[in-house]
Amino acid sequence: MMFEIFAAWREILHISEWTGLSVGALAAMAFIVYLDPRLLKPALIAGGVVAIAYFSMIYGDKVGRADVQAQWDAAREAAVKAQDRRDTSIDKTLQEKYAQALQALQSQKDRADANDEKVKFLQGSGKPKPVSASCQLGTAANRVRHK
Repeated sequence: MMFEIFAAWREILHISEWTGLSVGALAAMAFIVYLDPRLLKPALIAGGVVAIAYFSMIYGDKVGRADVQAQWDAAREAAVKAQDRRDTSIDKTLQEKYAQALQALQSQKDRADANDEKVKFLQGSGKPKPVSASCQLGTAANRVRHK
């Protein structure tokens, strides 16, 4: 029973926050209706009006939030498109400005790779050739040769 009263009190506080009416005003209206049963019908009408206003504000809040979210989504999409255009413009500018330097570097890299391949081929895949048995150093010759 006690917790039900607190739950009702929390609901009254919530309604008073949304409607802008103070809790005291809501309590005074309830007390007047309690004292005079003739005011029950106007109180029920007023309660219906307050309930309609309350649910209208909740609906308006939900729709308003959806509108704001749609605006944010549209702004986010526009920002992504603007960033893509900006990045594309920067890439194009850099390509125009440094195209010759990049081509020169790429050709140097290609030549260096080709030379590396030739050296590896000539060295026999980069592995040292085994020393023959006639060598006086034996297998130690490979270690001496690579230092």
